[in-house]
Amino acid sequence: MKTLDKKDVRFVRPRVTVTENEKEYAIYAEVPGVTLDQLKIEIANSVLTIHAEAGEEKTQGARIISERAGNNYHREFTLDDTVDQENTKASLRNGVLTLTLGKKAEALPKTISISEEA
Repeated sequence: MKTLDKKDVRFVRPRVTVTENEKEYAIYAEVPGVTLDQLKIEIANSVLTIHAEAGEEKTQGARIISERAGNNYHREFTLDDTVDQENTKASLRNGVLTLTLGKKAEALPKTISISEEA
């Protein structure tokens, strides 16, 4: 039987929920088994990238079949002009990565005052 090589590792797209309110966008991504040091989040050229390589669990002997090996994730989102890329926060809890992306001031709703004419 052929054993698995490192090049056989695949990346999967984490399942996500994306929400929006008046002030921000939020992305909730499922990345079970990933720790903070295995996670990389970048914004470059208006593209948000989530990347994680959890590695492989230790086994004795050569792997022949491995359907559980590593949780390797990769997902990209194109950001529009309303996202304030400097106002971004991330947290990881119980296998869920939460990204909060603030909106630029000019994208926020504005209230227009109304005056009464005499």
